[in-house]
Amino acid sequence: MIIADSHGAALDPNKVVFNYSGSAPLQNYHDNTIGTVLDSESTTFGLPAPPFPQYARNYTGNDAYLMYYLTTADAFTVDKAAFEAANGVKDWSKYIDPATGQIRNRAYIRWGMKINDSGTWEIRMKIPYTTKK
Repeated sequence: MIIADSHGAALDPNKVVFNYSGSAPLQNYHDNTIGTVLDSESTTFGLPAPPFPQYARNYTGNDAYLMYYLTTADAFTVDKAAFEAANGVKDWSKYIDPATGQIRNRAYIRWGMKINDSGTWEIRMKIPYTTKK
């Protein structure tokens, strides 16, 4: 799993954290993996042997495939030029952190995926309008 900025630069996996509901993390690939490895640009998950799809905490029936993560506040900055080129001029003042002068920015990462066969799979997500710090 690789989380990248909009230019394709991979974030440090330590800047991608679990999304919590109260005190419990919502579903994520870490739940039932074997030998999870974090390197400088990705997280590698070893999933249990087939039968697939990969399983996690079920919320209804056998469909346990939504994954929830957040990025830390220091993972990347907003690419204002790209955002405004695509969406028009924006007033960023309410998003400015008074302590740093930077735009507060955090990605909420959620996707649904079922892996129905054995093999090696690369999941790469680009967070739009961002630049890695």
